Order: sequence, then structure tokens, then C-alpha cells
Amino acid sequence: MRQLSECAHNLDIALRRIGKVFSVRWVASSWRAVSAVWQSYPALAQHFREASEDDTRDSRERAKFKGLLSKLCSINFLKSLALMADVLTELKNLSEILQNRKTTLPKAHDIMTTYVKRIESFNRYPGQHAVDASQAEEVMEFKGEELRVGRSPIIDSAQFIRAVADNMKERLFTTTANRAQASVAANRKEAYNSLINQMAVLNPDNWDHDNPRFGDNEVRALCDVLHVNQQEAHLGFTEYKASGGRNIPNQMKKLLMAVDTLQEMLTVNGGSAQ
Repeated sequence: MRQLSECAHNLDIALRRIGKVFSVRWVASSWRAVSAVWQSYPALAQHFREASEDDTRDSRERAKFKGLLSKLCSINFLKSLALMADVLTELKNLSEILQNRKTTLPKAHDIMTTYVKRIESFNRYPGQHAVDASQAEEVMEFKGEELRVGRSPIIDSAQFIRAVADNMKERLFTTTANRAQASVAANRKEAYNSLINQMAVLNPDNWDHDNPRFGDNEVRALCDVLHVNQQEAHLGFTEYKASGGRNIPNQMKKLLMAVDTLQEMLTVNGGSAQ
């Protein structure tokens, strides 16, 4: 948008790519698009204002820009935008962590659980964007632009946050089908948690050094699940612990390869937050 870029330049603002926020339901827009609107808010307002008063445009086009300006400067729109920015920032950060190939499944599980709690906490502790919007509402002005009450709908923050958190919780248990019966879902959830705990013992950071047989049962169970030779893996795990996790014995490599393959499969089938 050349004219919008010129407006941003005149305001000495680093314009970010806007995307198609106003041509689709903006609540479904990406973090980049929502963040761009937030950062370039004055530039957008000025562009819409000038376009709505531009006599070289026909009346229909001027009316369209007038409507966009009215929506942009609505306090309800700003508060909804702030909520989306806060939540999408958390999801963006989570997505980047999960895309790291060094992130193990147990670690991904813990991180997902942490981010669910972070997002749920917005109900009690508003994010920075929401705080900024609340302060703007007090003076009915945001980044130099006058705000108005308007008729724009507002997102129910509690309902939206709950929906996002519930969706993330479903993704945690990738072994459970969406329409599985409650008893089946509970059993699969338990199996998933057991698998997470079994895989966690392979991480030296989790070892109980006071227990020389720590992790033996979990490794045996993991071998059963992944069809890996128990005796071989057990010997390898014992040697692995003896080295303090510094050296990976050959007997351990089949088990670790199977675990890595499983993690790749679970990530592809729904472990990502994107």
C-alpha cells in the first residue's frame, strides 16, 4: 500500500507489513498482521482519514475508508486488538520453541503446559497490550488518535482465553481422538502421561543420583512400547548413567533413535502450536 507507506514515512514510523486484516475476520489474523496494526496505528488512522476526505476518490470508496477509520478508532476494536496481540504473542513464542529440533517431547509437554497457564493468567493479570488499551480508554486516546465508543463488537476475553487454552490442552494429548468416549480418552491420556514420564528419564537433568537403579523400570516400559531390546537398552542406560550422560553407548542408540522418531511423528501429527 504505497499511500499508507507514505503516511507512515511522514509520521517517522517504521511501517510493518499490514497484510489483509481488514479484508478477513481480523481475529483469525496472524501475530504479524495484528502486531503491524498495533505498531502502525497512527499511520493507518491518518491514511484512512485522508482517503475518506480525498475528492479524487468516488463517494463509495470514501465511505469505505470512513468506515475503516471509525472501526479502527473504536475503543472496542482497540481492546479486542490488544487481547489478540497478547495471546498471539504467547502462541508465537511457543511455536518458535516447539520448532527447535532440540526440543524433546517431555520438554515440549512441559512448555505447552506452562504456556497454557500463561494464557489462562490473562484473565487475572492482563497482558501489556491490554494494559495499554485500558489506559487509552481512560483518556479515550491512543497514540495521538481520539477514540470513540462506536458500535464495533468486542471479543469476550474470558471466553476467548478459555477457548484458546482448551484447544491447547487438546493438543497436549495427541493420542486422544477428539470424539473419543470419556473413559477411552482418560485411558489414552494416562498412557500419554506415562510415555512422557518414561522418556523423561533419558534426560540426565532428571536423574536421581542417590538411586543407582533410577529409571530402570521406565526404560523397560519404553522398550516394550517401542519394541526395542530390553536387555541391550538396560545395559546401555546403566553405562550412560555411569558416564554422567556424557557418552552414549551403542546399546542405547536404538532406543534413542526410536524415541527421536516417535517425537518427530507426534510433532507432525499435532504437537505444534501453529
